[in-house]
Amino acid sequence: MVFAALSAAVVLMAGAPATAAAPSGPTASPLTVTPKVPDKVEIQKRRLVCQDEPVLGTLFPKRVCATQEEITERRRVDQAATRQAQALRPYQIDSGKLPGT
Repeated sequence: MVFAALSAAVVLMAGAPATAAAPSGPTASPLTVTPKVPDKVEIQKRRLVCQDEPVLGTLFPKRVCATQEEITERRRVDQAATRQAQALRPYQIDSGKLPGT
């Protein structure tokens, strides 16, 4: 009787599937990730804009491509440099007279 119970237990154990077996490779999480959709302002900042700019000394324009944000920053820096250069002039024209005349 003991032999029958022991053999039945062995048969049941051998036929039972393994539970909590460790996976052999990387597994995917059941979590679903939705990508962030950029809004219109971010798209406008990252959009590439190409324009032809004149070059001194030649009749052929140079094509310059940059993002709208880079063009705005470049324009701001150029305007600041122009204002600074104009403020450092050695003389000011006063009513059409040059200094020393």
